Amino acid sequence: MSKREKIIVVCMLISILYGVYIFYIEPSKNIQSLSGSRLNTYNTFISTVADLTKDELSDIDAYVIERVPKKWTWNPMLKKAKKLEIEPKQAVKTKQAVKLDISYTGYINMGGNALAIINGLEYEKGDKIMETGLTIEQIYPDRIIVMTKNGKRKITVRLEED
Repeated sequence: MSKREKIIVVCMLISILYGVYIFYIEPSKNIQSLSGSRLNTYNTFISTVADLTKDELSDIDAYVIERVPKKWTWNPMLKKAKKLEIEPKQAVKTKQAVKLDISYTGYINMGGNALAIINGLEYEKGDKIMETGLTIEQIYPDRIIVMTKNGKRKITVRLEED
């Protein structure tokens, strides 16, 4: 064994011997020393403290002590999600969906130029879609944004996937 291992073993043996002493030898001495006047002194102190606290409890302390043994009706630490009920105050007018005869079925990005496949034909940004008069405003992989004929409304068309 190396010097370091010997030191560790010696420390371990010393701690085991000290533990045996504390648990088996010393308790018998403590029990004998508590007999007599010291034991009476401890009992007197404990009864005095008990008498002082019995008469001097505040209303809050008395309430807490009274409520401790009772079972809780609800757990304050448990948060339950409440159901959110929304009642419509006014009827909300929904916009009419524009019926478009286009289907965005593909996206191609070649050399920084994005192409959209609409109704089987390829279109770039700014092109007009045949037969509808809509102009392509933006092209994204998942959607395109088209502008109406008069340029007043932008419409988003999602990619149709099989």
